[in-house]
Amino acid sequence: MKITENTVKMALRYKNHHISSLASQLAFDMLFSFFPFLILLLTLVGFINVDPIEVIGSLQNIMPEELYNLVSTLALQLLQTRNGNLLSFSLMFSLYTASRAFRAIRYGLNRAYNEEEDKNKIKLIILSVLFMIVISFMIIFVLGFLVFGEMISLELVQWLDLDIKLFYFIRYLRYPIGFAGMIVIFTAIYKLIPSRRIKCREALPGAIFTSIAWIILSMGFAFYVNNYGKYTDIYGSIGVVIVLMVWLQITSTTILLGGELNALLMYDKENNLKI
Repeated sequence: MKITENTVKMALRYKNHHISSLASQLAFDMLFSFFPFLILLLTLVGFINVDPIEVIGSLQNIMPEELYNLVSTLALQLLQTRNGNLLSFSLMFSLYTASRAFRAIRYGLNRAYNEEEDKNKIKLIILSVLFMIVISFMIIFVLGFLVFGEMISLELVQWLDLDIKLFYFIRYLRYPIGFAGMIVIFTAIYKLIPSRRIKCREALPGAIFTSIAWIILSMGFAFYVNNYGKYTDIYGSIGVVIVLMVWLQITSTTILLGGELNALLMYDKENNLKI
């Protein structure tokens, strides 16, 4: 009964807070942030002597084939033209474009909590820069663990002369650890971005929901595009942009719905305490 009631409330929040329109705005802002941020990540990964293709390979199952091919091609080009000037430009441009996506997410989450927007733009820019730096290292850690978790576990088992069964256990453990890393990233988003003070345990339900929903929807969309929706066959090269926009729309919607879920549960808890 409680699940049905909350589902109805979430549907009303989706309608009343115009989640579809907000997600479209956020997806548009994320479009401008996506490639500069990707260039920044790949450049940083390249400078620590890690093959960017191996890192990008961990995204193959959740990205449509056309989008994955574009990203992997970009990674190859970066590997061939890697230099400090590119890193500096990517860093500066990413900081600028990320502030737009940051403000869009903040606006959507503040609407979920009925909070007023902060008028101090300098403060928002500083927060967006700090947030992007933190999230960048979190993403690199999660992707790095997914890619190199098997190699690390094998080295650990050989070095400590442990049973080979432990290697297989650690090998498959990297996936739940990677999923836990995603939850940590989304928890940071829901805790740090809104104007309202949010505790970690209050941000956790939405983070779990968003992590699960994003993986399922991304894999489902990738399966559909790869098997039924050949956008590049219909629209040509612009089909990749369409696929990217739809994928970013899915990402934006799940992020905003996770924030709405946190706000709903928090207000329900506050109302129960008043009774």
